[in-house]
Amino acid sequence: MARLIVWPHRFSKRRLLLTLAFVALCTTDVLAQRAETPIVGHYPGGHVGLRGGATPPEGSTGAFNFFRYNHPGDLKNANGGTIQSVNKDVFVNITGAQWSTKYKFFGMNYGGLLAVPFNNIYNRASGQSTEASGFSLGDVVFSPLILFGKQENFDYQVGLAVWAPSGTFSPGASTNHGSGFWELLYSVGGVYYPDGKRNSFAISSVVRIEQNFKQRHTDIHVGDDVVMDWGISGPLLAFGETFKHVFDIGVSGFATTQFTRETGMNAALNTSFYRVFGVGPEMNYYIPAWNLKFLFRPQFEFGARNTTQGHTYWLAVSYKFGHL
Repeated sequence: MARLIVWPHRFSKRRLLLTLAFVALCTTDVLAQRAETPIVGHYPGGHVGLRGGATPPEGSTGAFNFFRYNHPGDLKNANGGTIQSVNKDVFVNITGAQWSTKYKFFGMNYGGLLAVPFNNIYNRASGQSTEASGFSLGDVVFSPLILFGKQENFDYQVGLAVWAPSGTFSPGASTNHGSGFWELLYSVGGVYYPDGKRNSFAISSVVRIEQNFKQRHTDIHVGDDVVMDWGISGPLLAFGETFKHVFDIGVSGFATTQFTRETGMNAALNTSFYRVFGVGPEMNYYIPAWNLKFLFRPQFEFGARNTTQGHTYWLAVSYKFGHL
């Protein structure tokens, strides 16, 4: 009878030890997959540069196509020291439209924006050949509300946008095309024209607050951040009598900083606030008779803390259709 009592006790103890070992192994595996630094918001700093806060003509619409090449460079810790090289290249093509109607709210024209990105990510892990994620749909952004205003020396705007997790996402996958979480984007900005002329010297700034939500499958609530895009452009240079004010040349940049921490069971190993700055030259080339604008903008990052620090090149073309 004693054996019948002792045997189940030993069996239960063995099962308990095996269970604890399994839990410890799983916990170690989860910790190994946790990122060193927090997840960043959707908005890529530097997306708008020179005259980024400008007010479009009333009742107009336009289409645009951006090509963005980003090399994340090095992953930085909370003190700015290099953790490791990211060994990745990101190619993004963004197609969209922006419109401004004649309808007014609070004395400002109502408008909106839709942008649809497709991306391809090249992972170049050390000692391995390049692996591409394939060209596929990323996370779509839709702004149902942008209000545009204008005064003698100022253009100004306020807006609300929604970023949807439309791109494919699986935790830890190297072939993700999306970030796996929803975002609300609040923006306010404008352009100051010292001499009151829209085709002359301009100082622009647009500030965006990213309110990020929980990432699916990870239990990570992504922290919120604020991004400021800015640009300073010299006078547009006349080019003959037919096409005047063709070139707009200046310097543009951005500043990004987190202000709420990332939380959740699988949050980053270091959840200190991230930040990064970027700056570079920019040139816009206009052909007024064709309603076309071409853009080239390289930006180089510095001062990164708890995020990546690399460089980005922007190429874009936009076309204004005229009145709606």
